[in-house]
Amino acid sequence: MFEILNAAERLLDVASRLRSSGAESGLCSAIESDVTAIFTACSFQDLTGQRTSKVIGVLRYIEQRINAMIAIWGGFIGEAVPSAEGVISSTRKPVDSREDSHLLNGPQLEGCGVSQNDVDEMFG
Repeated sequence: MFEILNAAERLLDVASRLRSSGAESGLCSAIESDVTAIFTACSFQDLTGQRTSKVIGVLRYIEQRINAMIAIWGGFIGEAVPSAEGVISSTRKPVDSREDSHLLNGPQLEGCGVSQNDVDEMFG
């Protein structure tokens, strides 16, 4: 891109020298007009590249934040299931890797004890 801009500047100098040496004014104006078009096209390309770079940077930042949240929340077991609305809901449960995770549901044996449904019926 810099080579294009340098060449365009050289053409602008040539047009200026031609004008000062008495060349046809219309020809010099046409050269200057084309050089201006080159500068405009290059600046538009540069702006588009800058905007694209900014969008890519934002997407990378979001990806890093999502990866950090996944790392904080830990792993999951199970599979994601699509819902009727097309939004993916998850049947996955977090894996609790803490030393005392077996005490999370109290001292009851699996399949024994009071279920959440029983508690809800009692208060319902």
